Amino acid sequence: MGNKNKNTKYKDKTRERYNKKVENLNKEKLNKINKQSKKVDKIDDIINKSSIVLCVLLVVFSLLYLFKLVQLNIIMILLVITVAIQQGLVSFGAFRNKNYVKALFSIFVIVCFLIAFKYVVNPV
Repeated sequence: MGNKNKNTKYKDKTRERYNKKVENLNKEKLNKINKQSKKVDKIDDIINKSSIVLCVLLVVFSLLYLFKLVQLNIIMILLVITVAIQQGLVSFGAFRNKNYVKALFSIFVIVCFLIAFKYVVNPV
């Protein structure tokens, strides 16, 4: 009987040590994952914020045109510039992340926007 108690105590202690090691390893893994998730690339952050800025500018420009404060040509010039910059950032980020389809699509959007701008400014 005494021998069985010693074995169970030993097993309990080894189980506790093993559990502590597993907990420590899990904490280390979580710390590594948290550190990696906190490292947000500055260019990706700028690209994400540029989309928000573009949406705000679209609303502002549409309100300016709605109240006839600014001519359509000026608004179109500003829109082409902002969309070209934003899509250029998107295509740069996509090329950097080796997402070539997204990069080509953003270049296509720039070209389409330039064609639309040309048509609005100088209708055929």
